[in-house]
Amino acid sequence: MDGSKRWVDGDLKHPDRDPKRREFVAEEQDPYGVILSCIDSRVPPELVFDTGLGDLFVMRTGGRESSDRSSSVPWSTAR
Repeated sequence: MDGSKRWVDGDLKHPDRDPKRREFVAEEQDPYGVILSCIDSRVPPELVFDTGLGDLFVMRTGGRESSDRSSSVPWSTAR
């Protein structure tokens, strides 16, 4: 939630977006959050929560349809 507060305050840090992080997430992912979001491009979760590459597992859907995406949640957090 720290990232959300930074978004509201306009104090974005944009963490984990450097070349080293890109190399890390190319090999594996370890997201700490799962977000089911609408497809509205004006509300990108990675910006609203001020997170970096691989920090969130974001699933986007339209038309209030989420049933087919819910099966991805256990996979996204498996280690």
